[in-house]
Amino acid sequence: IDKFALMPNHIHVIVVLTNSDTNYNFEKDYDFQIRKNSISELIRSFKSVTTRKYKKLFNTDEGLWQESFYDEILKSPKHYENVWQYIEENPANWISDKLNPDNINWSIL
Repeated sequence: IDKFALMPNHIHVIVVLTNSDTNYNFEKDYDFQIRKNSISELIRSFKSVTTRKYKKLFNTDEGLWQESFYDEILKSPKHYENVWQYIEENPANWISDKLNPDNINWSIL
């Protein structure tokens, strides 16, 4: 993980994939069970584990994360810099985010 911002209902992260012979045991340290070598499986496992722990810790049935996720391959140094800067600045934008519960017009639902 190169850069991340943890938001109330989602996370922004730059994951750097390498061709390493090192096999890190996520299952042992983080209760992850990654069956495939894919970003989708990594995200699914992360969201599943953290949601289970959140529900147990706060004794709730509420979800923790947005349902889907968006990924992209950073193809150039400029693209990387732009995404890095977006992640850096994103927490300051939460106050005006349409998904912030404080900004939802509940009367129209």
